[in-house]
Amino acid sequence: MGCAQSRIDNEEAVARCKERRQWMKAAVTARNAFAAAHSAYAMSLRDTGAALSEFAHGEGVPPPPLPGAPAEATSQGGAAVDRRALGGVGGGRCNDAAAAAHRLAASSPASAS
Repeated sequence: MGCAQSRIDNEEAVARCKERRQWMKAAVTARNAFAAAHSAYAMSLRDTGAALSEFAHGEGVPPPPLPGAPAEATSQGGAAVDRRALGGVGGGRCNDAAAAAHRLAASSPASAS
């Protein structure tokens, strides 16, 4: 016989049963919210790690051009970007981001000194 079917609401045991039921419902709700937040946090850590890995993957210093090899010039007068030295020839997001970062670093006033 559960506390919901009891006709004596003034009894201490019934009051404790109802209070305990409310506490358990609150605990389950809090546990579910915590689990959802923990899962979202773990996914954001995974995404942040992937983004940092992708960023660091393209951060290599390109080797100097070989003697006699044609040098590419950018329209901004910066250093040439050899896409093969930045990790491949494809049009992937990592290669494009690394090339853009390299062009930005080459055209910034701090790199000219």
